[in-house]
Amino acid sequence: MNSKFEDELDSLLAARDTRKAELEKAAHKKLVDERAFVAAFVVVRDTIVKPTFESLATILASREIGTKLECIDERPGQNGSVLEPCISLYFLVDQDERLGTRLREHPHGTVTADRRVRMARFHTSTIGPGRGGASGPDGEIALRELTAEAVEQRVRKVVRELLR
Repeated sequence: MNSKFEDELDSLLAARDTRKAELEKAAHKKLVDERAFVAAFVVVRDTIVKPTFESLATILASREIGTKLECIDERPGQNGSVLEPCISLYFLVDQDERLGTRLREHPHGTVTADRRVRMARFHTSTIGPGRGGASGPDGEIALRELTAEAVEQRVRKVVRELLR
């Protein structure tokens, strides 16, 4: 009787060890895939999004619309979370907006990596110091589809709203 129990126990423990190994392997694969996505996002951010933002900022500056570019790499967040890499173009439309307010309070367009779904997410805001507006998600796009035209389209949308 003890022999049957021991055999069953050995079988259960072996099955548990197999499940545990499979879960560890899946978790490792997920981590590797997420890291690869973040690395690919950073390349797209630095080679497509940033030059596009810089080009549009130059055009806006020629029309006396100030901008500020902020590029943030992946970093630790609170409670062990990870904050995703992103890039933002802030719009300093009025002269009084250029002084004395935190950057995040200005209208902006942001492109952020979302490792969970392996997509780039757009966020736009037309809210600024002393003005109303709207702020929120503005779609997501696969990295292979993240082109200068897609970025420019989001920036044009924000500028259109700001200059109404």
